[in-house]
Amino acid sequence: DLWAVLVLGSLSFLLFSHWRTPFIALALIVVVGGILLCMERIYRPVLEWLKKISCLSWISERVLGILLAGKELMTPRIFVVGLGASIVAWGLEAVSMYVILKGFDLHASLLEANFVYCFSTLLGALSMLPGGIGGTEVGMIGLLAFLGIKYENALPAVILIRLCTLWLAILVGALFMLTMLARPRKREFINEK
Repeated sequence: DLWAVLVLGSLSFLLFSHWRTPFIALALIVVVGGILLCMERIYRPVLEWLKKISCLSWISERVLGILLAGKELMTPRIFVVGLGASIVAWGLEAVSMYVILKGFDLHASLLEANFVYCFSTLLGALSMLPGGIGGTEVGMIGLLAFLGIKYENALPAVILIRLCTLWLAILVGALFMLTMLARPRKREFINEK
């Protein structure tokens, strides 16, 4: 997902000359993180050593599992297919932001809305908070202010885009989980002959 947002954000990169350095910094973090994810020989010995310390054993084992699962996602075939699907999905979210901005009669081009959405998403993801909560919204409002859109006008648009993209997905997931938990479990009986 981060790679897809990076690709999409780079499409609007030239429009925001003042934001090139921060965007490049975020891009470097994503690229270096992806490269390090593939370097198992660097992180495995460290995490294996940390597993010997009783209070760090549990967490180092989990971190190693997460890194190894992430490394599998970086294999060429999985990466390319996943990147293509992510570009479509995140691209539609950037288009959604453009439509919402237009609905609020706020003047921003599709490329500007794309950059605001992608840069803010990267910022939120790298904040390491669930769903980028806080960082993404602040980034969106800041970049929209840079485009000349006042805070009081940007805030409803940002809230709506986050409701439509982040919170709607969470709501659907929560409803599905509650439905699955509410179902009575069927017991399987083994017929003995």
